[in-house]
Amino acid sequence: LDHGSLSVTSITPTQTLATPDGNFDNGWQWIFNVTVPTNEKVVRVKFANWTSGTSTIPTANNVRFYSPQSTNSNSTTTAKTLTSSNVYSDTISLSSSLDLSPSTLGRQIQIVVDVRVPVGTTGGSYASSYGISSDIDPAQATGVVQYTIDPTYEIISVNGNQTNQIIGQVLV
Repeated sequence: LDHGSLSVTSITPTQTLATPDGNFDNGWQWIFNVTVPTNEKVVRVKFANWTSGTSTIPTANNVRFYSPQSTNSNSTTTAKTLTSSNVYSDTISLSSSLDLSPSTLGRQIQIVVDVRVPVGTTGGSYASSYGISSDIDPAQATGVVQYTIDPTYEIISVNGNQTNQIIGQVLV
């Protein structure tokens, strides 16, 4: 039985101009369209710090995410906030009944990513790399996975201990 493969099918920027006021509503937002294998029930996300030349926006407490197809993190009020850079978040659980395209192989979900820009941040174009991981069992630890970083979100390197990962870069 083919459950599909973890992949990012597209990333839609919905807000790319931010005000440095520390407010998620005035920050950046993207919608990641993601295929998750149908037998995998949880998703985790990570981001590196955001950089522009010598300026940095820390990921910790400035990046949150949620999925409308999640049972425990499906809106801004239940979003998971990242507390470290390059460290996978707590899991969000996926609802098997909320597949955006049941006729497409794998479970089709959206992950909404919000970034707030702290007061005093230097203006510029900031970039970050990200990872998305999916697992079969919510209690299972994420295994050690080898991966390759590529400068576009479409290049994928996967596999390892019941965990798939994708790595890419988002430019603001």
